[in-house]
Amino acid sequence: MQAKRWAPAVLTLLALSGGASAAPAIADERPWLSRPDHAFLRAAHQAHLAEVAAAEDARRDASTDCVKKAAATLVEDHTRLGRHDWALADRLGVHLPDRPTADQRQELTEVKADVGTPEYDEAWLDARRAAHQRTLALIDQQLEWGSTPEVKAAAWAARPVVAGHLRMLRAAATCRTESSPGAEHAEAGGQRDTRDDRQALLGVAALGSGGVLMVIGWRMAVANRRSTDER
Repeated sequence: MQAKRWAPAVLTLLALSGGASAAPAIADERPWLSRPDHAFLRAAHQAHLAEVAAAEDARRDASTDCVKKAAATLVEDHTRLGRHDWALADRLGVHLPDRPTADQRQELTEVKADVGTPEYDEAWLDARRAAHQRTLALIDQQLEWGSTPEVKAAAWAARPVVAGHLRMLRAAATCRTESSPGAEHAEAGGQRDTRDDRQALLGVAALGSGGVLMVIGWRMAVANRRSTDER
């Protein structure tokens, strides 16, 4: 009887020391995600899906070359970001949606209603600018409140791309397209974006090594970028 009483305690100690079984190690392969982290992965992925769908429409239906070029950039960049989402979600055990939200699909339908009219390009640009502003707000919220390093790193790396798209879309409204995010931008703007990209990469590297102090850097950089995005 005494041996039976002690058995659970012994097994617990062995498990904590790693000697009882492989079960704890298997559980650690997919760390627990907080609700904000889980929600961010799903929402960010749906935003990428919506951008690719909208951009494919514009590549076919837009009447100006600058809008078609902007659309091509969105397809390339958001497709790449979407692939990263799938890889990260698979590692973390998160199931991602395979289509945009109902509101996003409704927005796509409303913009398509203007195909063949002079209003289409402007309606498409208005919708995409608003969507990118929402995505930036989503990313900033994740950087502020997220708790999983890998998810925060993904948000940090995506932010300069999304911010670059917003600047490009604003310029496309007057058919003055900027370079694709990731390439060199002209003069001071290009230098600023290149610096931001380097900061993002440093943030990802620091997260990979468990750099907790980068949270302070994130908040300072995000505040600076928010003021830049408003320009």
